[in-house]
Amino acid sequence: MAYTRSDLAHDFRAVAGKIGSTMWHWPASFWSTFLPRLEKLGYITNAEHEEFMAMWTASGEDKDCFVMLPPVFDLIAIRT
Repeated sequence: MAYTRSDLAHDFRAVAGKIGSTMWHWPASFWSTFLPRLEKLGYITNAEHEEFMAMWTASGEDKDCFVMLPPVFDLIAIRT
């Protein structure tokens, strides 16, 4: 959806992360660093951490799987 104002133009897009895409690999790298921290702080147990990683790994082997996370916006503003 493009939005234009007299002094600003920008475009918003939502992208689903499909297996093998950058949008799939980004959360995979996030989980590998963030979940150990949650475990260390006591917010999740080791069993929960391992269960999540097993689910994420299995999901990565399902060609029909995709992930929708909170949106990441690319914004390019052009002053006119």
